[in-house]
Amino acid sequence: MKKILLSIIIIVLIISILQAIPTTTKASLSTRKLNAPMQLSEKGSILGDVDQSGKVDAQDAVMILKYVAHNIDLSKEALKVANTDGIGSVDAQDAVMILKFVAHNITDFSKPSTDPSNVTLGEKNALIAAKEYLNIMAFSRNALKEQLVKYDKCTDKEAEYAVNNCGANWDEQALKCAKEYLAISPFSKSELKEQLKFVKFTNSQAEYAVNNCGANWNEQAVKSAKIYLSITNFSKRSLIEQLLFEGFTQEQAEYAVKAVGL
Repeated sequence: MKKILLSIIIIVLIISILQAIPTTTKASLSTRKLNAPMQLSEKGSILGDVDQSGKVDAQDAVMILKYVAHNIDLSKEALKVANTDGIGSVDAQDAVMILKFVAHNITDFSKPSTDPSNVTLGEKNALIAAKEYLNIMAFSRNALKEQLVKYDKCTDKEAEYAVNNCGANWDEQALKCAKEYLAISPFSKSELKEQLKFVKFTNSQAEYAVNNCGANWNEQAVKSAKIYLSITNFSKRSLIEQLLFEGFTQEQAEYAVKAVGL
């Protein structure tokens, strides 16, 4: 009876984890072997490969959840590769990391900046806060660190540990941030890139974001032109000049003024 109850708990945990993963990525949860960079433990075993099958897949996450539920025991080597986030002991978060990895939501497992046994309570709390912030909105590495130090009163060392171990892909954070800005206001490509750099993304991260955000810069120019015309009157020439000032190209500016009827 006890084993049945534990199995039910494990199933519920797996379902709750899967519900947090976008539907478009669930089909890839069976395995991830060829297109994933395989991280090795100190002894050369694949990090996350709990069942030692030579690949990281959902079965490894199941084994971790069974272990957490005290339904099975794991060998010393299995425990070492099961601790995917490198923090404390093996827990359900390690199973979440594996499922995110298999679903291509993360490209690798977080690498601790220090020996997990030496992680302080302050560093653990900083890491928790960092992950909570990233669940709410996009951050650059430097902006997230500054947020932790300034508003969460973390020490520089605690904040550094958090940003190094939060599992964020900073290119993807820049892309997410770009989309957040575009959902609020129109931008030219150059203006959006500068805005991303202003919130402390690197030049390469900002470039990645503007090249992959899916924006139609002609339509962004049209949106911007309509906003200006809703505020005050513009001649065709003055509106083109304003759009050029915002970083739109001559072609984009001319497309916009034509689209708004000037």
